[in-house]
Amino acid sequence: MRTKQSAFYCIILLFSLAFSCSSGEKSSFKFPRQKLIPLHAKMGAPKPGDWLTSHEERDMTLDQYKQRIPIRPTKTRNIIYIQPIGNFTAYEVLLIQTTAHYLEAFFGLHTVVRKNWDNKRVPEENRRYFHKTGILNADSTAVIGYINDTGKVQFNTQYILHELLYPDLPGDAACMIALCNKDLYPDETFNFVFGQAALKKRVGVWSFYRFGDASKEYKPVLLRTLKTASHETGHMFSLSHCKKYYCIMNGSNHLDEADGKPTWLCPDCLEKFCWNFNIEPKNYFERVREFWKKNDMKEIVEGYDRFIKAIE
Repeated sequence: MRTKQSAFYCIILLFSLAFSCSSGEKSSFKFPRQKLIPLHAKMGAPKPGDWLTSHEERDMTLDQYKQRIPIRPTKTRNIIYIQPIGNFTAYEVLLIQTTAHYLEAFFGLHTVVRKNWDNKRVPEENRRYFHKTGILNADSTAVIGYINDTGKVQFNTQYILHELLYPDLPGDAACMIALCNKDLYPDETFNFVFGQAALKKRVGVWSFYRFGDASKEYKPVLLRTLKTASHETGHMFSLSHCKKYYCIMNGSNHLDEADGKPTWLCPDCLEKFCWNFNIEPKNYFERVREFWKKNDMKEIVEGYDRFIKAIE
């Protein structure tokens, strides 16, 4: 009888400790939401062709984010890997290297650029070819009746994510994201995508194919590349698309829409981010601000200055 009674009290004690720990975590995490909100513009009604005209997104609170059991870095899975696919010009190599530095600053995780994979890793059946009267498959059968004259070939993101990246995900990877200079498409219903991530599998892919010629307009191409890289990597830490504020996690249907969003996280997304990575907003702002300062992006630096001042 004593044994059963002792076991019962042990269960009660463990339950109480678990409850107090979870309650403590909830009460110990403080976020200066009200101080940051005035510095972020809310999104208005989407324009024709914008992401939100064709994609339904939902707001998510911090508690709802926690309930999803988001992907988080661990002691043994704490490296971001960048997997280049294809051959790159000297300017594109510089883009990749700078992206690695940015992801390290943005997420606070060591970032490693892996050895290039050849484009041949993407087989013909997972490529789509352009034609002046539509898009053709490898066997030259038309699949979509629209015209797209911006390039020669597209790679299928689903194949890259699930057949190439995920089986090769290193054991110490928090996540791995591929980068290529070929255009991308996820399925036959899409014209193209800038990038895509498989949230639960911790893999993603993006392309700077549509961002311009880095040899002629390096800074605009760099900015677009870094926005897309941080957006897709954010997905791999379970951040969903944002529909409330102008935010790096906004979805983008076209280049003008991508250019219109900022480099930073809005208060809603930043709260989830800081909880996930266990970092104070000021420390995060200062770390990312330093990257933009080194890369001579004055307007972005001024934005982070305003955030830091607001919460001091």
